[in-house]
Amino acid sequence: MCRFNFRFIPQAICDCSNLQWLDLHDNQLTGQIPDCIGKLQNLTILRIDNNELSGTIPESLYSMTKLQEVYAHKNKMTGAVSPAIHQLVNLQHLFLGSNNLSEIFPESIVTLRNLTTLEMQYNHVSGTIFKELDSMPALQVLRLDHNEFSQSQFECSEKLQVCDISHNKFDALNH
Repeated sequence: MCRFNFRFIPQAICDCSNLQWLDLHDNQLTGQIPDCIGKLQNLTILRIDNNELSGTIPESLYSMTKLQEVYAHKNKMTGAVSPAIHQLVNLQHLFLGSNNLSEIFPESIVTLRNLTTLEMQYNHVSGTIFKELDSMPALQVLRLDHNEFSQSQFECSEKLQVCDISHNKFDALNH
């Protein structure tokens, strides 16, 4: 494991256009994910989990179509997951749990046909858990617990290995 001697993700990392795997987890990094992260078009794995990163997820990240795995849990990120997430067509694992993400859950996430793991627990995400999540052919792990969802059209199916939508704000009539 390589430990870096900096406290934030340097802009210079965006010049490493051949990177396929960027692992910066457990480094006590602060600040925001640089907007230029979208320049890393060959990146397949992004690990920035277990830091103290804040701010929103840069819109440029959604243009990184080769991304297969994103580990950004246990940070202090805010804002919403953009509807542009549908552009990440190769995404298999998305870990965004234990942040301060909020706003409405993007319906476009259901178009991610290769997504096997969706973990967004312990955030402040609201809106509706869509029934279309069940039509995602590869989905095996769904963790949306400890959020502020007010409605669920979704029921955990047998195909899921893990399904946790507990500790939300469901109205008993909607659940």
